Formats: sequence, structure tokens, C-alpha cells
Amino acid sequence: MAREGRSVQSRLSAWFGRHFSGGFELPLPRPMPPDNQSSETLNAETNFISSTSEMATKLCGVCSSIPAWFWTQKIEESSRISVELQPFKQMRKGARRGCGLCQVLCKTRRFREPVDKLGACRLVMRNTPHIDGCKTMFCRFGEVSLGYINMLPIPASWSPLSLSKLDENSNLLLIRDWFDNCRLNHTSCNNVTRNFLPTRLLDLEVFDEGRSREFEDDIKLVCSRQFQGVGSVPHYITLSHCWGPPEKRPVTTTLANRALRMERIAFLDLPRTFQDAIILTRKLGQRYLWIDSLCIIQDDEKDWANEASMMSEVYKQSWCTLAALSSSNSTGGLRVSSNLRAKKRFILDLGVNNGHDGLLNVRIFEEEPDIWREEYDGFISIPFDEERYTKLSPLRYRAWALQEKELSTRSIHFGCRQLLWECRELKGTSQLPWRAIRDFDELNASEAEQKWAESQPGNSVLSYRMRVHWLNLSQDYSQRSLTNKTDKLLALSGIARSFQKHFPEGKYIAGLWSSHLPLALLWQGEQIDLPQRTTEYIAPSWSWTSHPSSISYPLYAFHNLYRKTGRKRSGLPDKWLDGLEVVSIKGEPKHGDDYGALKEGATLELGGALFFELDSGLTVYAATFFKKDGVEAGFFHPDVSECPQGKLVCLGIFSSEYDGKVTGLILREHIRDGSPLYSRVGYVDGLKPSLWDGSERRQITLI
Repeated sequence: MAREGRSVQSRLSAWFGRHFSGGFELPLPRPMPPDNQSSETLNAETNFISSTSEMATKLCGVCSSIPAWFWTQKIEESSRISVELQPFKQMRKGARRGCGLCQVLCKTRRFREPVDKLGACRLVMRNTPHIDGCKTMFCRFGEVSLGYINMLPIPASWSPLSLSKLDENSNLLLIRDWFDNCRLNHTSCNNVTRNFLPTRLLDLEVFDEGRSREFEDDIKLVCSRQFQGVGSVPHYITLSHCWGPPEKRPVTTTLANRALRMERIAFLDLPRTFQDAIILTRKLGQRYLWIDSLCIIQDDEKDWANEASMMSEVYKQSWCTLAALSSSNSTGGLRVSSNLRAKKRFILDLGVNNGHDGLLNVRIFEEEPDIWREEYDGFISIPFDEERYTKLSPLRYRAWALQEKELSTRSIHFGCRQLLWECRELKGTSQLPWRAIRDFDELNASEAEQKWAESQPGNSVLSYRMRVHWLNLSQDYSQRSLTNKTDKLLALSGIARSFQKHFPEGKYIAGLWSSHLPLALLWQGEQIDLPQRTTEYIAPSWSWTSHPSSISYPLYAFHNLYRKTGRKRSGLPDKWLDGLEVVSIKGEPKHGDDYGALKEGATLELGGALFFELDSGLTVYAATFFKKDGVEAGFFHPDVSECPQGKLVCLGIFSSEYDGKVTGLILREHIRDGSPLYSRVGYVDGLKPSLWDGSERRQITLI
């Protein structure tokens, strides 16, 4: 069926108007009220600066005379500085006449007192807690204070778009700014040797050669063999997206339609997310795009396993990954959903005196700027509502998407409220393109942590941080969902392969590194409502990847808390029970990939193990006491809801330097061919070392 032959430019303009107008922007200006407007209309709700009006960037005489030291002085912790301004009545007039700072300060008014009673104002500034480089300002009239606003300096090397002048192409311009900055200034992002291509790519320009304007947007699947011997390999962009439920699954390539896909794929037959990715890829000047559902033959198990094993290179060598973060299926598109904004907040850029015959550009926020990770996670305006998080950022909670994010050199995440940029050297948002606001858990390692890491034999600061990073990734990955539970190790294999260089002495198996043992055994299920154990074999019981739901490493979290609060000691302790050692770790790959799925029967042998037998009658709750010789011995945290049967023993692994208590595992004994084998049934803590008095060391095999 023929369609209207519109020009590429007109279609792109319409597309950007449809998709990118929902970015984080301030709409067009509205007229200022006249000087004689009634003061009754100037209350906190109907102030002349709202989040739907353009804010002027000029300053009145009083605000422009604020001394440079006020804007540039370093403020000591718990200190504040201030300057005298003008009475609120004059400030209101300055706002009407277009003074940006007066407008902002008037908008923060949170009370109903008559304006005439407010005398001279002092503008007070202090550091914003937990946000490095951010300062908080507020007006004070005697004992009365206006609401708070936040200010961050704009780096001299960065010229971000003014958020008061965004138009329908603003997100594209912002993306191009990010790319230019990354290309010109980020050494590690540009040091990727691009000598790899996926087996197949989508060619977006093959029909855009003037032969038929009717089908110029159509694409086709091509084999990368055609680029062999032609010099440098071409750039390509990858798409990260949610497939959605079966009724909304995207179009795929199969054995039956592969030949047709390599002839032509009609643009109009593709779902919205794919169409958006195609148009944006073209807008960014790139010809080739990789989409998993189209570039992997979905019903060919061999092809699927082969492509999955190369996933680390597919995303690592991609020019950029476009992530449909807020779309739950392929029909959602690459877009920012303005209707999901929880609050309307103004953002204003000002040029203020820097004391050196120039201007210091600052960006002012009505509230604290958003934390990058909370925007990515969907933790915005709806605290402690886990179900809503997954609706705001559904891609973040898909298992396959973790390696797509972690392995990509550059990513553009289309969040529900704004764009998020991520590369090896920078995270940014539409609010703050040049930096990311980090939460408490993301702060850099302390000097004490570095010293502790440096003191460990053969353990550099980098390898220590990568070990902690792997633990964090394990916890993150365990929270994510999979359509096929048996893909759990496969969807992690790309990240595991990329980490091998950081742990050259370690053998990888089922989500664990041998060089991280025995710490890596001390994971714990996080659910109050215990899950059921999966019937299919995925991993050995001692690996966190065998657990059907989310896990944590409480031992790491506990000691990390003490590092951050400055108590006791810094960093992860390393005091394992004397004599405990890893003898061997064995597992046979299912598809020949050492980082992928396993055949049933992986084992871990430990030497010098100390354990004691538990009393019978162990009950299963989220956390319960267990007994030895009729006496409560410690807390048992079962892995799953099934009550363990048979002989149970407690294996001690770690002795805390903080309180001397022991942490370990509860194991169930199995007799096979006359020899005992042990499977994990839970995590245990709070044990006294004396419980092992009289125990003999043994070599045991975990399954």
C-alpha cells in the first residue's frame, strides 16, 4: 500500500515534535504582570514566575552588585555567608522588570504575611549537604525565611542549552553536545579498538538513494562478512529495549524469514521503538543499527548461543547504545514522558559577577537536582513503591539490560522525565549535562579505604574496587527479571568475560570468582516472603545465581557502613576462620562457553572446614533461631521456603573483628556412593566461636 512521499526532513521534524518535545524544558514565556497588579495575586501559588514561564537571565541593579566573593568563596562545612539585598516589596518590582534572581527568590515565598511588613532581606548561602559543589540559598527577613533554592556552577568548558529556550529539537542537540564532549575530551571512551562487527547488522541507508521516495525509510538485514578486507570497520549503534509480554513481542528474525529480512524490512511494519531508533541513528549520522530481535536468529539455538557469547563485544564496540528505559515493550518508543513528571520545577541559568571582569554561569534549581541513579532506577517522587519503580524504568529491571548498560562505551537512556547520558568518564542528565549527582552509596572510596586496600598482599586498589564492583553487580543483577529462568548465567556471561582481565588469577563459575572465595559464598536472600526453589538446574546451591530472587552481601554492607561512618575500621575485613581453604572448583559449560550456562554437577571443595550438627526440627522463616544441644545458637536465614530435611550442619566461614561473632552457612548432607556431599540451605550469623569447640577439620564437597 502506497504512502505519502514526504521528505526525510519533514518526517524527522514531525517525529522530533512528537517524541522529543516531552524533554525536561520550560515552555514559552507568558507576559509579565504590570507594576500595579494587586498584591493579593502575588502569593506563593500565583507568583509571576512559575514552572511554566520563561525566566529572564538579566539582573537588577541590586542583584548585579552582589560582590563576587559571595558567588565564588569556598564555604567551610557547617558555615554560611550572607549579603544584604533589598526589601521584599522592591524585590517584587525587580522581578516584574525581569530580574532573574528576584524572580527566583520571590517564587520561593512560602508564607502569607503581608509584603509590606517584610523589611530588608539578607541572602544566605551554605553548602548543600551530600552534594559536592552545590550550594543552598535562601532569603532571610529578620526571623522569617523564604524557601530554599539550590545553585551549581556551570563549568567554563561547557555551554549547555539554556533550559528556558528549548525547542522540539533540544534533546537531539543535547545528545550531540554529549557526543562532541565525549569525542573531544574523553580518552578512555576513544581508546576502544574497533575491530569487531556483529554477525549481522541493519542497513538504514540501503534504500535511501533516490530510487523510490515511497520506500526510502525501509531497511534490510546484512551480514558483516561484506565488510571484510575494506579497511576500517564501520560504526554501528545498538538498541537496548524491553521485549514485553508475548502479545506485544517485537518483530523477529527466524529461520523461516531470514531471507526476506535480507531483502527488505518495511519501516512501517516495525514497532515504534525500532522506528525511533532508526530515525535517531540516521540523525546522528550513522548508517548501521543492531537490534537483538532482528539481528539474531531467534529459533536457531546454535546461532542464539553463538551471538550471546559475543554480547560483550557487541555492546563494548558499539558507537553508542540507545536505551528505551521508560518503555515496557517495543511499542513505547524512545521518548521522555512529560506526563509522568511528578513535580513542576523551575530551572534557571544566571550569569553573575566572578570578580575577574567576567561572568560565572550558574544553574539554579527550585529543589535539589535529581540523583542520576534514582532517575535511572525510577526512584522519583514515589519512595518505597517498588511496583511503581518498575513501571517508570522497566528496562532497568530486566536482566539482559544490565550487561547492555555495563558493557557499552556510551549510552543514552530515555527516562520517564529526562535524558540520561552515561559513558566511561561522565554521567549527566538533562538538568545537569556536565555531571551526575551521586547518592551516598556512590561516593568515592575514602583515603582510609585506599590505604587498607594497598596494605593487602597482591591486592591493588583497582582490583579491590573491581571486586566490590562485582559484588554490587551481583546484587543488582539478582533483582532483575528474566522471561526464561534458564538464561540467568547466559545473560551475565558478557559482563563476566569482560571482568576476567581484572581477576587474572580467578576462575569464573556460576557468577563467582575463585579468587573471591570464601567471601563470595556469604550471600543472603532478601525476601521476607521466601521464594520457592526453581525446578530447573541453573547453578550449584553455593552460588547466588541458584537463588530464585534478589540477594545481598550483608557482611560487605555491614563493614562498608562502618567505613562510611568512620567507626571501628575501614574497608572489607579479611579474617577467615583459620585453616579454611578452597581446594577446587569445578563445572562443565553447557554450550562450550566457560562464562555461560552450566551442566548439572558443579562442585566446590573446601579444606580445613569446621562444622557442627544442628538439632532436628529446624523451622523456616525469613530469620529464625536455630539450636545446638537445645540452646539457641544463632540466626538462620533460609534461602527458600521449603523446610530442609535430613542431617543439617553449620559451616563456619568468617570471624568478625568487630564483635568476634562467626558467620557461615547451613548445609544439608546427602550421601552419594557412600560419600557425603553438601548443599546449601541458608545463611547464618551471630554465632559464638565456642560452638566449634571439639570439631575436627574436614575436607567437604559442596554441590
